Amino acid sequence: MGETYRQSGYEVLGLGPTNAVGRELAADRQVTRGGTLHSELWHVEQGKRRWSPATVILVDEAGMVDTRTLARLMTAARRAGAKVILTGDDRQLQSVSRGGLFRELAGRHGAAEIVTVTRQRVGWQRQAAEDLAGGRARAALGAFERAGAITWTEDLAGATTALVEQWAADSLARPQASRFVLAYTNAAVHDLNARIRAVRAERGEIGHDVMLASEGEARAFAVQDRVQIVRTDKSQGLFNGEAGTVERVEGTALTVRLDSGKRVSWDSRAFDGFRHGYAGTVYKSQGRTLDETYLLHSSHWRQESTYVALTRQRDSARVFVAREVAADLEELVRQVSRSDDRRAASSYCTGAEAEMVRRAWEAAAAKGIEADVFARGVPGERVRGVADAVGAYLDARGEAGALWAEIEGGSARKAEEHPVYAAFQAAQERRHQAVRLVVGDPAALAALRAAGVVDPAEVAADHLMAIGTATRAEARGRAAAHAVGLGLAEPPQRQREHSHDYGPEM
Repeated sequence: MGETYRQSGYEVLGLGPTNAVGRELAADRQVTRGGTLHSELWHVEQGKRRWSPATVILVDEAGMVDTRTLARLMTAARRAGAKVILTGDDRQLQSVSRGGLFRELAGRHGAAEIVTVTRQRVGWQRQAAEDLAGGRARAALGAFERAGAITWTEDLAGATTALVEQWAADSLARPQASRFVLAYTNAAVHDLNARIRAVRAERGEIGHDVMLASEGEARAFAVQDRVQIVRTDKSQGLFNGEAGTVERVEGTALTVRLDSGKRVSWDSRAFDGFRHGYAGTVYKSQGRTLDETYLLHSSHWRQESTYVALTRQRDSARVFVAREVAADLEELVRQVSRSDDRRAASSYCTGAEAEMVRRAWEAAAAKGIEADVFARGVPGERVRGVADAVGAYLDARGEAGALWAEIEGGSARKAEEHPVYAAFQAAQERRHQAVRLVVGDPAALAALRAAGVVDPAEVAADHLMAIGTATRAEARGRAAAHAVGLGLAEPPQRQREHSHDYGPEM
């Protein structure tokens, strides 16, 4: 798809919600530029990059994109006239924050679907993958049980030991195969990493231990150890989700050859966002393909996480279950059939309610303002420009308000320390630019007043701050009088107090 658009003269962007997905897309020759969705949006919102009608934005693993980020993407694309194509599987892991819109969009507008499984090389595993995708956990796990791919033990300690023993046997038989162990909690991941590393150390497959700082702890690392990056430091070329093999350890510094082929070095005293890389959580595996995988079952597993965990393999996937967690196959099926269903709020509307809201918004946004400016005698060729000016102001105002609400609800001690503060500043700047344009165009100002969607005093306060003649506090005090001066409001019959909060001074 990307190659087709590129051959037609389009700029094709490949974006993902995680560093692992973004880096994979960046290496794809079908795209002009690849990376994370958050990074690309930051550059666009800061004015450092520009999209256009000749831009096509391919977003992979779109089900993991939260609602706010998806809204920022769509807003930026609409302004630029760019095309957005969302790809992913809404039955896999969803966003950690509020999300679910990808599923709603696919259900409401339709989507092309790939129905042929190509990752698994073994026939019964391909069918099991299709069953898991269709929510048929009983059929899928029944196939695993018949193939001897489920190991049952009495307790969790026994299941963990059986998994490590199986990993040890497989790694001896097929040392060149890629393999990964999946657990649900970080505590289980650290335990499995330590056990598997001990197996390799006993065989003499890794070098001498050197104690390094790792995630706030002191851990032993050696040449030939597998490591996984769990935080990002762009200045050193380190990205969350990447994995590799240690090539050299000197003092507190180590050099790692990543699976992508890139070699990176860092000092663990300055960057400790890495851990052993033999096991990881299911979130580290989405989007990956490996030869062999091992799943340690616990009561935390759900339909979405199990679907991801049991469809990463080309050749083999094994499940290890303690009967103290799931007594038999029927109980295992029940546990992994529970859904971590994170729907968008709009999914709880009835069809009639959703249609009513959609039509109301379309009428107000697409026709209301244009009809008003046309009725006021604005030349036909200016109607769209006036409507766009008002729409740009309303979009920027809404985006800035939403970002400020997120900052206020966050845990940062200062607003400037919040992760979205830079995006908020960019939205505020667009808000100020847009209100200056609207106030400078009598037709746009009249259309905004007629639309009645923003309190005149709030528009006036935005304008006072935009032209730099009032601080936030001053804008609140002068807003009513300035609204009258702009022709947005009638002179008051008596003095009224205004208690609007217009956000921080910018």
